[in-house]
Amino acid sequence: MTWQYAVGFTVLPHIGGFAGGVITRREVPTWYASLNKPSWRPPNKAFPVVWTTLYTGMGYLTVLPSAVPFLSPSRLSYRVVAAFVELLFLYGAAAATTVSYYSVNRTASLLMVPYLAWLSLAASLNYRIWKDNPDADSKKN
Repeated sequence: MTWQYAVGFTVLPHIGGFAGGVITRREVPTWYASLNKPSWRPPNKAFPVVWTTLYTGMGYLTVLPSAVPFLSPSRLSYRVVAAFVELLFLYGAAAATTVSYYSVNRTASLLMVPYLAWLSLAASLNYRIWKDNPDADSKKN
């Protein structure tokens, strides 16, 4: 494997993350800012840093021997309940991926752990926003 291959596959997941950020960026100061959020939520500036780190790890794990590429999630849903349900499915898929990687490549499996931790935080945050903003979905339309 050449270093260009490794760099290419490490950078590849960032394309989807960048596109999602461009699409959702205008919603942060308007719709998202209007929601009641728990006091423990990370600051808005933390999200791009964390997602960049996670996408880099997921991209790199695809070039490890025998690791299977992991598809990056779409973050285009503004429906709070739908987003929460999506996160539950995403968490299940990420957990299953992590477990399946372990028998093939332990490093690939361990690179998924920060992603699972972040998804746990994201699901908790989404759940609190859902419960603290019962009319959030109706505000969007």
